[in-house]
Amino acid sequence: MPATFVLNAMTSDEVATVGLAGDIDLTVEPLLQALLARALAAHQPPRVDVDLTGLRSIDSFALSVLMAADRYARDTGGWMSVTGVDAPVRALLAERGLDRVLDLRPSGVLLFPC
Repeated sequence: MPATFVLNAMTSDEVATVGLAGDIDLTVEPLLQALLARALAAHQPPRVDVDLTGLRSIDSFALSVLMAADRYARDTGGWMSVTGVDAPVRALLAERGLDRVLDLRPSGVLLFPC
């Protein structure tokens, strides 16, 4: 059975939001890269929220795309937060040490750093 996924993006005056839901794997990587590139370019410096509400699984390829986006945002004076992080996703990220690198927040918690 093929993986099912939902990717979406929207931009406001404050922040660009990319939503990931379902099963995110290698087949989705090019779409994810394109959405994140657009989100990172929407504001200068970048202000991006990646919403993982409804995410069931994510593979190492997609995680590397998220890490690259986070690194780019920080290197250019911006930020990227990851919201909608439930317990299973947080455990997956912690297993890979990404909970210490990414700015993880539960659903509905988005802060605008100064």
